[in-house]
Amino acid sequence: MLKLKDFYSVQELFEFHSQYLPSSIRRIKDKAERENWESRKRVGKGGGKEYALSSMPQALQDEIRNKLLF
Repeated sequence: MLKLKDFYSVQELFEFHSQYLPSSIRRIKDKAERENWESRKRVGKGGGKEYALSSMPQALQDEIRNKLLF
């Protein structure tokens, strides 16, 4: 179960099945890089990055909040 937080991995974003995101993990990662979403190194197994919710497009932020809060 996903919860509302400040940063999300590409895998977590993929699990939202958002209409505002591409349908593959690789393309979500490409979109985040292309649009310069704020990121930080992910702690734990596998490494990678997590992306700041606040740096994502507003429509995506709203959709994520609505899915998690309602």
